[in-house]
Amino acid sequence: MGSSAASPLIILTSSDDEKAPPVAAVPVGREEDEQEHPEAGEEYEWSDPDDDDGWLPDGFEVEGYRERDGSFKATGYICPVSGLKFKLMSQVLDYCVSDGMERAIKGKETLQDKTTLQGKYAWLREKNGWVLEIRAGGDNYSKMFKFYAHLSTGVRLTSKNEVLRYIDEAELPECVDGHCDISSEDNIIAQLEFNINCLPPGWVKETVFRKYSDGIRKDTYFTDPITKKVFRSLKSAEQYFISGGEPVGAHVPIMSVTDMYSFDRCTDMPPCLARRFKMEGTEDQQCEGEGQTSHRKKAKAGKAKDKVTTGTPGASKTPKSSRRP
Repeated sequence: MGSSAASPLIILTSSDDEKAPPVAAVPVGREEDEQEHPEAGEEYEWSDPDDDDGWLPDGFEVEGYRERDGSFKATGYICPVSGLKFKLMSQVLDYCVSDGMERAIKGKETLQDKTTLQGKYAWLREKNGWVLEIRAGGDNYSKMFKFYAHLSTGVRLTSKNEVLRYIDEAELPECVDGHCDISSEDNIIAQLEFNINCLPPGWVKETVFRKYSDGIRKDTYFTDPITKKVFRSLKSAEQYFISGGEPVGAHVPIMSVTDMYSFDRCTDMPPCLARRFKMEGTEDQQCEGEGQTSHRKKAKAGKAKDKVTTGTPGASKTPKSSRRP
C-alpha cells in the first residue's frame, strides 16, 4: 500500500442522489460540494482506471488511505449490492457493462421468495458459522433429516427456535431426536451454506458427502439463484457472475437444491440417494449426474434399465461424474 506514515484505511461511499439516474457516476476523491452527476440520458464516461478521480457508479464504496501529502489512494471498490470487491476501476466498468449489478439485484430478490431454498433460509445466512445439514436416518436409512449445524463447535439443532435460543442464551435442548445419528460424518448427505464469500446474496453452496471404501469424499457445487445453473468451483461461479458468460461445465440439474432439500423436518429418502447407504430391499438406481433424477422420469428409467445392463466387459459400473448429484 503506501508508506508507514499514511493514514489508516478510509471507506468512502459514492453519492446516491435520488434525482440521478440508476447508474449515475460520481468523481472519486473529490469533496462533496464538487461532485457532479451526468444529466439523464447522457452517456457515462469512464476515465483511466489508474486515475484516482475516475467515475464510479452510485453506492459503490471506495477503500483507501490518505498519503502524507493529503492525497487519497484508492485500494478497492465494493459493489453495494453483491458485496464484491474490485481492485481496479476497469474491473468495475466491466462488471457494470455486463449487467453484473442487475444480476446481483435479481439474485438478492430471491431471498424474499420463500418457495426457494435460499428464501426459506434467508435468516440462516445472517447467522455466522451455521449451515443447513442433511443426514440419512430412520429405519435402514430410509429417511432424510434436517439439522442446523454450527461446524466450529459441533452443535446440531433441529429448529430455528433452538438456534436462536442457543445464540442468545447458549441454551441447548434437553433431548435430541433419536431417529438420526449425529455422532459422525458417515450419514451426512449434504451441507448447505447461504452466505458465500465472493458471491452475492441468493447463491447456494452445496457440499455433497459421498462415502467410499477409502473414506468420505466432499464435492462442492454453487447454484445461481436466477438461472439455476450449477458450477463445480467457486472460481467458475464468480467468473460467470461477474462477466455473465457461461464457463464450460455449468449445467442445470434435473433436481435443483430447492427440489431436493425444501422439506421441513424429515422426508423419505429419494431412491437415487439410497445407493449411497446400500439400503436393504431398495433397488440400486443410477440417476443422471450420479445421483439425481426427477419423479416424473423414474418410470422411464425403470423401463430402460434392461437395455443398459450390458456393456463392455471390465467397464466401470459407476463412472464418476462432475455433475451435481
